[in-house]
Amino acid sequence: MSCGNSRSSKCNPCGPSESAVNAIADRAAYYARIAVEAANSACFQLQEDGNRRWAYIGNGIQTIFNIPGAGTTISASYIVGIDGVLQDPDNYTVQQTHPSNPYTLTMSVPVPAGSEIVIVSIKGITGATGATGPIGLTGLRGATGATGLTGSTGPTGATGLRGATGSTGLQGSTGLQGTPGGATGATGLQGISGTAAAGGQRWAYTGNGSQTIFQISGATSLLETAYLVILDGITQDPNNYTIASGSPYTLTMSSAVPNGTQIVIVSIVGPIGATGLIGSTGATGPSGGPTGATGLQGSTGATGVLPATNFGNAWAYTGDGIQTVFAITGGLSILAPAYLVHVDGVYQKSTNYTINNIIPRTLTFSTPIPLGSEITIVSLSVA
Repeated sequence: MSCGNSRSSKCNPCGPSESAVNAIADRAAYYARIAVEAANSACFQLQEDGNRRWAYIGNGIQTIFNIPGAGTTISASYIVGIDGVLQDPDNYTVQQTHPSNPYTLTMSVPVPAGSEIVIVSIKGITGATGATGPIGLTGLRGATGATGLTGSTGPTGATGLRGATGSTGLQGSTGLQGTPGGATGATGLQGISGTAAAGGQRWAYTGNGSQTIFQISGATSLLETAYLVILDGITQDPNNYTIASGSPYTLTMSSAVPNGTQIVIVSIVGPIGATGLIGSTGATGPSGGPTGATGLQGSTGATGVLPATNFGNAWAYTGDGIQTVFAITGGLSILAPAYLVHVDGVYQKSTNYTINNIIPRTLTFSTPIPLGSEITIVSLSVA
């Protein structure tokens, strides 16, 4: 049986130990590999969901691998799989020796000769920038007041007597008040709000046969599908646990974790979107009569709209030994690598199934699912 379907010694080249079961926590690295499997021959490439992938073949000596384009030294921000077996973030470190040098990932022990090591970064999407508000209108120039009438000349008096002085003309009316100055520009649209930031965090515990509630300090999402949960290397269906808010947040399993069993929890949520720009101020109206009244303040821009997404949606079924087609209602992508598929907790290659371009979407396996086997499907698509 291949490493993708078992946990043999070859699948754990870093060496089994009591703490190594923790390594299965990052089994999601190999699962996420299907999201980039369309470019198996490349050393790395940028995926539609923002993640980066690097792949190498071990020679039994090498422990250091370049990951150009990486952006963080946090180990839990990378998922690492060797021949399909996910590695514990405690089994490797990430560093950058100089700003001009690429980031590197160092394994605690050499990768066996001929084994494939796949590294995937976890990264969310950034919200769009709000549009700039329009410039306010320029105020109209006030009209000039009319000139007053000239008074009439008084009659000439008789010789010797001074004629009377004519009366003073009427004063002209005051000019009209200028119109209001330019209005204040509208407030820019608010940027899209992202989901709670905390991508790549990890928590690990050992079951005692009775405990069901585990603390996940620093978590911010209440979506079960925003977390990967693994018991002794077996990925758990999101329907088997719930998330509750509090200080800190907690994860509750539907049944107690067996005594001595390792439970590892990893968050996979992205950062918050940027705030929209503020609209510019309208120009002041020109002088001409008295100063115009202050322009009205522009209305506040509308709140940005979140893009359509079904990242983290999950579907679960039980095989009957005959059925090959399963509905994934609400699924958006028709690409097989845009879904994580497991049968009884074992990752399935994207070549083992297809996504049908119909509404609702359906997933078709190449062979029937064995009777009683549990199928879990999780969407990785953001559009």
